Amino acid sequence: MTHGEHRFRVVNRDGQFADISFSAQPPKIIAVYPSDTPPSDPHSKTLPPGGSSLSVVVKGEHLRQGSRFAWQPPGATEPVDITIANHKDETEVNVSLVPGKSGTGILTIMTPSGYVTNANVTVEEPRKDGQAATPALTRTPTPTPTPPVSPVPAEPATPASGSGTGAPSQGPPGSGDRRNAQSGDPGSAAPSSGSPGGGTS
Repeated sequence: MTHGEHRFRVVNRDGQFADISFSAQPPKIIAVYPSDTPPSDPHSKTLPPGGSSLSVVVKGEHLRQGSRFAWQPPGATEPVDITIANHKDETEVNVSLVPGKSGTGILTIMTPSGYVTNANVTVEEPRKDGQAATPALTRTPTPTPTPPVSPVPAEPATPASGSGTGAPSQGPPGSGDRRNAQSGDPGSAAPSSGSPGGGTS
């Protein structure tokens, strides 16, 4: 089973059955774009917004005859069947659809056996060069550097009053003479009292 569509069925003795469809070569959507503006990107899935019918090219693989196409516009809750204008071959199909408003739509393909595949399609305004518009980059402002602050030199500490680093204190007048007399300095001794001119008797 390397080609085509297949259906697997299980049947009970009473005739009841259940089956499932599968494809040996499932369809694949490669590109979706307006018929009159082929994109430079071969994998582009972009349509312009609009409320009128638009001719659209769907390119892919294994797009089999008899398949159904549906389109769910951006913001819609249910898909709607779309018209196949030309089924060229299994790699290209022309359809007609209404893109709707900007956003993301969903293109769905259902094969004759019931296998379903879909692709997200961007709906947005094209740029002047024909390419889809890209969102503008947001630039983050560069913070202005703050100049460094010079350190303030510390002032020298003022010595407390009464410390021993000051000049020696002066005593009361005459105190130095008394200290010299008491120390026994010969040049500072007071004369002894006696009678004038007195000798030894």
